[in-house]
Amino acid sequence: MRSPKAWSLRSQPLTDEEYTSLIAALVNALCDAGYLAKEKSEVQLRIDSLLWKAKLLSEIPPDPLTTRRLQGNEDAKIPVNSFFQEFYQTNAFQIQTMEGREHTGQVKNKDRQEREEKFRNGELAALFCSPTMELGIDISDLSVVHLRNVPPALPTTAQRSGEQAGADRKP
Repeated sequence: MRSPKAWSLRSQPLTDEEYTSLIAALVNALCDAGYLAKEKSEVQLRIDSLLWKAKLLSEIPPDPLTTRRLQGNEDAKIPVNSFFQEFYQTNAFQIQTMEGREHTGQVKNKDRQEREEKFRNGELAALFCSPTMELGIDISDLSVVHLRNVPPALPTTAQRSGEQAGADRKP
């Protein structure tokens, strides 16, 4: 947003003071319009202010604020990801009942146990877990583990990915 490309009447980037003032004005305007909720210095997008619209495109126009381009390539278009376009047109309807839940220390123990049981029985498609899931819970048919970051030690990595639990099982 500091770039002069974002502002047709500017030839220089915004100064720090101008940028800070602009951001504050934008946040206040979005709060006044009901798009953002603000409490002290924290700002959050209101989920009820989003409107998703389906649109079939073959190219995505570049965002002038985030796209870095060589001079002379200003009109370069980005091809759409055809995998996702086809997926949403055909297969996405099959997963509309797919449900995932969080599994963290913030979830009540009773709810966590219910979610573990539903996950074991295949009634819950995904669990989004903090390290609570690695503490002795055995999910025998686990097919995929996605680690958001790499744990600090190899044994912890093995434990979080299910390797240790699988190695300890008897045939």
